[in-house]
Amino acid sequence: DASFDVVLSCGVLEHVDEYSQQPGNEVLSLREIRRILKSGGWFPIYQLPQRMAWQESITRTLRIGYFHPRRFTANEIRGILRGTGFQVVQLKRFNMLPKNLTGLPMRLRDLYSMLAQPIHVADRVLSTVPIVNRVAGVLELTARPV
Repeated sequence: DASFDVVLSCGVLEHVDEYSQQPGNEVLSLREIRRILKSGGWFPIYQLPQRMAWQESITRTLRIGYFHPRRFTANEIRGILRGTGFQVVQLKRFNMLPKNLTGLPMRLRDLYSMLAQPIHVADRVLSTVPIVNRVAGVLELTARPV
């Protein structure tokens, strides 16, 4: 109990139900994280798939790669975290532009990779545009125990 200052979730929480086949297991996981996190600790959550992500929609529709069966809205994850003893202190949206072009021809992927720096800058700008960022790829949050 209360042993860790920080617990990081990076690309994991959305898979808890997927692999356990038990809906609601993300709540059990979050309760366990709350139990082991010290009072005043930090819980950053990165790469949490956003429900309305445009990239996931295209990937699902065209069946050109992996898509997340479990995705979250900002209000949904805030509610789940609140119900498991956390308060969200920051929430941002990222990945308006894909980080890679998995499933597309290698030449196109290589060209895209050469443009990584300007793509990253453009992504940071686009991800801050209200309403537009509602279709960004991921949510990134920082939560603290209540």
